[in-house]
Amino acid sequence: MCTKPLKYTFATQVYQKAIEVTIDIRCNGLVVKNSGTSGLVFQGDLLVPTESRSIGGNFAEILSGRVDLSFTGAGTNSATITQKFYLPGQWIDKELGL
Repeated sequence: MCTKPLKYTFATQVYQKAIEVTIDIRCNGLVVKNSGTSGLVFQGDLLVPTESRSIGGNFAEILSGRVDLSFTGAGTNSATITQKFYLPGQWIDKELGL
């Protein structure tokens, strides 16, 4: 494995209905925030309004798979997910088989 620094960026998306969110193939970490007024169920954990969860990664780690979102109770459904991911064209692509 190379130890050169990796460049990254992030993308934020808002979801307002139950959904399975596909994680970016180069994702190193993410933050989920309940930005609504109803309850947000993230991977089976209930997040109350304004509560958030962070899943961080160490250097060169990749988060794979998907995350599940659903909502509970009355109110406005809104979940904000920010994914941090490595930019393409770096040595990590070879490690990922891309």
